[in-house]
Amino acid sequence: MTRGGGFNPVAAADGLTIYYLRDEKEPWLWSMSTEGGGEARVIEANPEHGKWIEPTNWAVGGSGIYFIEGKLGIGYTLKFFDFETHRTTPLATLVPAGRFPMIGLTVAPDERSILYAQCDKLDLDLMLVENFR
Repeated sequence: MTRGGGFNPVAAADGLTIYYLRDEKEPWLWSMSTEGGGEARVIEANPEHGKWIEPTNWAVGGSGIYFIEGKLGIGYTLKFFDFETHRTTPLATLVPAGRFPMIGLTVAPDERSILYAQCDKLDLDLMLVENFR
């Protein structure tokens, strides 16, 4: 459907627009009408944060796009891109800079709450298997 490639497509609530990501050479959020036409850059990357948007760290709401901007060692901020004003607003600091990346983001239909995964510690168990031959 796109002319320049893309991945992780998400349809807008009205079904008229598809939002998607591009590769690391163009790490921005793009959009395209489901009826065809041109592609448009919606949100540009912030070079201070490097690879700023992971495939699961954004969600389309009815009034805009919620996304997590940040990087290990710097920290993470929940931001909102408003469809009407085309402005991005920081909403909240989600976690302090840590050893593990943020994973996933979804927004409730009424846009009053979000859900994301936070990995506070990595815990592994060492298992021994005897007499397996």
